[in-house]
Amino acid sequence: MAFVGELTRPANHDVGWFMYVAQRMLRGERLYVDLMEANPPPVIWLNFPALFLARLLHLKPLDVFRGGVALAAIGSALVTGSALARLRLGDSIQPVAAAMAVLLFAIAPGTGFGQREHLAAIALLPYLALAAAAPDEAVFPRRTRIAVGIVAGLGMALKAPLFIVWGILTVTAVTQFVTRRVPVPAEHLAALGSGVVTGLAVWLFFPRYFPYAALVAPHYYRGAVRSIPIVLLAHPLGFSLLLFAGIGVLLLRHTAPASTATATLLIGATASLVVVLLQHKGFDYHHIPTVTFAAMGLGLLVCIRPTKPENRAQRLARAVLTLGFSGGLVFGIVRDLSAKVEYAADPAAGQKRLRRQLMMEQPGSSVMVLSTRVPDAFPLVEDLGFRYIGGPPSQWQIPEYYGFPGEQPHPTTYHAPGAMPAFERLFYERAVRDLTKLRPQLLLVEKPRAVRVRLNAAWDFDFLAYLAQDSTAALALQHYRFVSSADRLFLYRLQ
Repeated sequence: MAFVGELTRPANHDVGWFMYVAQRMLRGERLYVDLMEANPPPVIWLNFPALFLARLLHLKPLDVFRGGVALAAIGSALVTGSALARLRLGDSIQPVAAAMAVLLFAIAPGTGFGQREHLAAIALLPYLALAAAAPDEAVFPRRTRIAVGIVAGLGMALKAPLFIVWGILTVTAVTQFVTRRVPVPAEHLAALGSGVVTGLAVWLFFPRYFPYAALVAPHYYRGAVRSIPIVLLAHPLGFSLLLFAGIGVLLLRHTAPASTATATLLIGATASLVVVLLQHKGFDYHHIPTVTFAAMGLGLLVCIRPTKPENRAQRLARAVLTLGFSGGLVFGIVRDLSAKVEYAADPAAGQKRLRRQLMMEQPGSSVMVLSTRVPDAFPLVEDLGFRYIGGPPSQWQIPEYYGFPGEQPHPTTYHAPGAMPAFERLFYERAVRDLTKLRPQLLLVEKPRAVRVRLNAAWDFDFLAYLAQDSTAALALQHYRFVSSADRLFLYRLQ
């Protein structure tokens, strides 16, 4: 139901943007030349199969992509359950573990379904289950372990800092090789090889990515810097699960048969949390791997009967952990399904202003959005049957932070074309080219207030005046006529 409910609402804004970039690449535009994007190419490559399949089946590409994510989640859960069942935990754990993994993959992402972190968690969970095996446990044949490692490497390549997970597990394996002459498991070597091959492919086929990322990335990271306490407190679920599961492992390590598997999953959760802290942002979707791995470890700890008698303190700890895990799972299911039912019953809840403006227009028209307050514009526009044009609205926030080092950025005015720094010029030229070459039929423009007020880490400004600094863009804007407005979102139509 959670997977089906996901299709009732527009896709996550980043997921939609990656699909849009893939569509424009298939039309011949060049990534990091014609298209602004700070993420590495593998994030975009994942969308090509969905685009081809959607064209073949006459379906929406984003629906096909999300359906593929759901199938990948189910496959990952089944492989994870099968691996855990062979860790001397008993066959009865397989359906329980698979069911837990499916629930976590469907519920933990929330509105971040299909985000890079969600995909990485799906790819990494079987890898963590294999890493929990003792050296003498032949969980899977070698070729299966290699396949699991390759998939894990591809998942970590979507978010390169996640290779911290691989590094910790591999150091442990190498230590065992040095001290006990235990061979390094094939999945670790396969994950490394997968990551290296992916990196070489990016370097060979997209050589512009690395200098482009060096130019763009600092401005993305500067846009919403938060301190470590704020990152942890803004979305405390992952850290809380990690803490409680860690305490549970310490108290039940001698009686819980899944303590080793749980400890391995907690290593993955801890490494994922370190990645979140390194980004200094702490958005909800950044915590998806941490929540998934920690909740999975906690679930294994409480769902498998103890192999030895427990004392009173251990029984109490098990009861508290079981109650907390069960209550949290039920709460997550209810919250997720209620949010999806609410959206299905009232689609306007997604983004009322944008929907209100487009509902009276002809579906199929091309739309360009100039706003800092509609980050999910692409999937919403596509969901209404229109064609999106231009870059992600969130990119308009980026140049405002140009040239201000430190953790607390301060806005700066946009420059005239002749005085633009390199990064702002790159951004400006792409926006002008989208407007003049693609010629959107509709323009949705956020108008500034009389007094400039800071909203969502960005300052409103006059988009049309900014673009009109270019004579070609100014000429193009003369062909647009005002149609209507709603809460400072103005609609213009090409005449």
